[in-house]
Amino acid sequence: MYRLEAKEVNQAFIDQAFNELVLGIYLDHYRGRLSKVFNRNELTLVYEILKKLTESQSVNELELYDLSVKIILKVLLKSILKWFEEHLN
Repeated sequence: MYRLEAKEVNQAFIDQAFNELVLGIYLDHYRGRLSKVFNRNELTLVYEILKKLTESQSVNELELYDLSVKIILKVLLKSILKWFEEHLN
């Protein structure tokens, strides 16, 4: 990561490297299992929920609702833009 980004090596950088590299490899098994259960759009929401849970012990229902609406709107927007691109060119 240092060679790619040439950032200052400090605690935040080390934490980021650990989370992305070490935990990323360790968690690939679980990502694979989740991808067998959920479709791509659902996975986006699942990952966001899991991310929220790593930040705090619980997530209230309103936060989950807001998160799901945000992700659904992103998916719809991408779909609409793709349609325009395919049909208006």
